[in-house]
Amino acid sequence: MSGNCLSASMCSAFRKERKMNFMKANIFPLVVITLLLVGCGGSTSSENDGSAGAKTYYRDQDGDGYGNPGQSLSALSAPSGYVDVAGDCDDLEASVNPGASEIADGIDNNCDGRIDEGFPGMSFYRDSDADGYGDRANMLVSTFQPNGYVSDNTDCDDSNPLVHPGAAEVNDGIDNNCDGQVDEGFGSGITYYRDADGDGYGDPAVSQLSTTMPPGYVTDNSDCDDANALVNPGAVEINDGIDNNCDGQIDEGFGGGVTYYRDADGDGYGDPSVNQVATTMPPGYVADNNDCDDSNASVNPAAQEIFDGIDNNCDGVTDDVPPQPPVINISYQQVKQFQFSWSDVMGETEYRLMEDPDGSSGFVQIAVSAADTQNLVIAVPLPDRINARYLLQACNSYGCSDSNEVSVDVTSLIDAIGYFKATNADPSGGFGWSVALSDNGDTLAIGSVYESLNAAGVDSTPGTGSLIQSGAVYVFYRNVDGTWEKQAYIKAPNPDPYDEFGTSLDLSGDGNTLVVGAPGEDGAASGINSPLQNSNGASGSGAAYVYVRTGNAWNLQAYIKASNTHQNYAFGHAVSISADGNKMVVGSPGEAGSSSGINGDEAYTSGWWESGAAYVFARTGTDWSQQAYIRASNPDPYDAFGWSVDISAAGDVIAVGAYYEGSASTGIDGTQSDNSAQGSGAVYLFAQTATDWNQNAYIKASNTQSYDRFGHAIALSGNGETLAVGAIYEDSAARGIDGIESDNSSRNSGAVYIYTNGLSGWRQEAYVKASNSDPGDYYGYALSLSYSGDRLIVGSKQEQGSAAGINGDESDNSAIQKGAVYVYSRMAGIWSKQSYIKAIYTPVTYYFGASVAVSG
Repeated sequence: MSGNCLSASMCSAFRKERKMNFMKANIFPLVVITLLLVGCGGSTSSENDGSAGAKTYYRDQDGDGYGNPGQSLSALSAPSGYVDVAGDCDDLEASVNPGASEIADGIDNNCDGRIDEGFPGMSFYRDSDADGYGDRANMLVSTFQPNGYVSDNTDCDDSNPLVHPGAAEVNDGIDNNCDGQVDEGFGSGITYYRDADGDGYGDPAVSQLSTTMPPGYVTDNSDCDDANALVNPGAVEINDGIDNNCDGQIDEGFGGGVTYYRDADGDGYGDPSVNQVATTMPPGYVADNNDCDDSNASVNPAAQEIFDGIDNNCDGVTDDVPPQPPVINISYQQVKQFQFSWSDVMGETEYRLMEDPDGSSGFVQIAVSAADTQNLVIAVPLPDRINARYLLQACNSYGCSDSNEVSVDVTSLIDAIGYFKATNADPSGGFGWSVALSDNGDTLAIGSVYESLNAAGVDSTPGTGSLIQSGAVYVFYRNVDGTWEKQAYIKAPNPDPYDEFGTSLDLSGDGNTLVVGAPGEDGAASGINSPLQNSNGASGSGAAYVYVRTGNAWNLQAYIKASNTHQNYAFGHAVSISADGNKMVVGSPGEAGSSSGINGDEAYTSGWWESGAAYVFARTGTDWSQQAYIRASNPDPYDAFGWSVDISAAGDVIAVGAYYEGSASTGIDGTQSDNSAQGSGAVYLFAQTATDWNQNAYIKASNTQSYDRFGHAIALSGNGETLAVGAIYEDSAARGIDGIESDNSSRNSGAVYIYTNGLSGWRQEAYVKASNSDPGDYYGYALSLSYSGDRLIVGSKQEQGSAAGINGDESDNSAIQKGAVYVYSRMAGIWSKQSYIKAIYTPVTYYFGASVAVSG
């Protein structure tokens, strides 16, 4: 758009929404995108600003003189709590700002993106007993001394504060001073014997040399059973099969006896070949004589037969049972794959992998592996398997044996999360600005909106970066073995600086049709497949491009302009396509017509800037035509109708967001004429009957407030029956689902509203806040719904959690503006949070969750 904003009143917001750098893409069964914020750029006239001489001021919540670059406004003079210097990386802590000095405290004090620079790390050792001496085996490296740690590492017993190198040696059988010697200086010592049963007689097999008698030891060494206090040289012999008095004879003086059999393995069954006659049963003997292997306790008449080449149950038959249970291990690999490995067991004919997906619903078979194999790799939807359990069955004609169970390790799941980068390196490419997935999740498109390489068309070789912010799109494909590869690198056929090709994109259900929006495109043509232009005849008018895939090859099918092209219309800011790829809707939030409803007057009207429009196109064969020109039923300047759009899988329901609409009404189909809540936002639903489009709902938040930006993001389920709407500046302090909406003390925390269509029309089903909601999170910045509408993905691009991967700690808000994604599921009309997802490289990732997509 050559640096021009859409209008004065919306310049800051509109350009901040569209001018960011996205750097990394992470793949779950949904796609989540990360971003890096850059400046708005360009300039605006006093006519657009609404006031000559206005400056940008930044929110300074901690009063340190430096403002939050993410919270700004334009004014003639500094409002209270605002300053004209940005750069504060923690606006809630006055000691952290670009003017602060870095100290060794584990914090980026001077906001230069580095922590404790200039302070080398030192080794510290755990001092558990607080005696000033540390444990060498318990070390950490830090730039400052943590609590409970010291620099010394010479303590030989960190559980006893009386034992350390500074202690005095005493005559107690302990190395008090950690010099490796016990009781040095107190004589040579004598031998004492362990008296475990406390009968005063010691065990000759357990002794200790000491200068003093250790606890539990005696000088005697004549006990023949130190585990039984009734057995010792001073005891009286009785008729019990035991040598009570340690004289080497059993039951002497009691006469008679019966035959007992040696039970060497202690399984209760005796060896018929080893016997003894006694008046009472001797220790280690039994009356039974049916053991067929008295050296193995697992072999006896009561044992269970297993497949091991042994007659375990002594019935004379070997291995007439299922194989032995295997031992299974689980590991994780990109992208979204679990690898199972095991050692091959004897006698199996196949292995069966069993899965309990949520840890409570029970095991079902999901894969079969041939005999003699020892590993198996499966692809899984990670957020659905965080509580999963697995086991392996080894089977033969006699049945199956279950292995041990293995459970998913949430921490290790990071290893299975995919991480994508652009193949054409451009440090300011904005890779990840937009994403789209096919229904089966095998085709992925990623927008690189600020990519500046000099190329045009599909898979051309890029030259130098002379086409600043012209933009590009990358298409990736997943092979049958689960590996991903780049399938196409797509540039507009008419690239020009600041076209921002890839700002929006969408894929058909089969992934074979791709639509790409370029709201900064400058061509002055109108309609479909006009001659390609890369002139500046209509700066920022915008365009949409349709590509189709045949085999592995992508080709341009249509170059689409608004039917009423005009500069700064931003046609293509939002796009959405039906499942069959034959119908699409394109948003044009900068459009300036003055009509209302469907197919009204399209003429440009001065003063109606950014009231906005949406355009519906249909494909017959390979030919595209415009089907409808849609305006809000209550249009007003700056409403930005068309900022967000979505279309159902069948292409018969369309949702359009107008995130700056100003009605003060709430709920469904309220009064549209009261414009006392500027910037509160609204969403409009349209349905098609035959070829006619009609508006069937006007939706506002249930807690409408000015500047909440309700409609910044929208998601319509594939069946068109569920709608999710994000309001990124909503201020409620609630957390979780269906909390209190009226407390506006958490500024710009954001919220999501879920609606369903039933017999009585549309109704609100849930009001959703982040489970760790905080001011400035922008929760609801990006949304995606599954076909059924039972799964919702929510991006919160400035969430501050420091965790990584899936379901980490939500409470640590030390990672400013890093971003997060939340996954929700619906069962019987009840919504619940399923997962909290962070980037795998949280410390170097910004705005994770600014774009999301879910397959299925």
